[in-house]
Amino acid sequence: MGTRRALRLIAPLPKPERDDLAIPNPVLVVEMLSPSTAKRDLSDKLAGYFKVPSVQHYLVLDPEEREVIWYRRAAGGTIEPPLTLREGTLRAEPPGIELAVADLFPAA
Repeated sequence: MGTRRALRLIAPLPKPERDDLAIPNPVLVVEMLSPSTAKRDLSDKLAGYFKVPSVQHYLVLDPEEREVIWYRRAAGGTIEPPLTLREGTLRAEPPGIELAVADLFPAA
């Protein structure tokens, strides 16, 4: 049985059409880590996403460790060192959302 991968983006309105493949100005990108792509997700993709000026947050969810690796853009455009969250609430500004870390993973 294969691993299902999902990539999620949060972007400002207007909402894109369901069949759109490009999101013009994403603010937050969420990726599920898998053993086969972990190195790429944490290097090439990290660098690539932050080349997009609108991206403020890149969340990498590790289902095995049940943790979120959170990369954020600081004022001035630099990328802050990642935070690793295993519990609590993640508050992303912008876009002004709160996510409970436990809600990001299936019930244990």
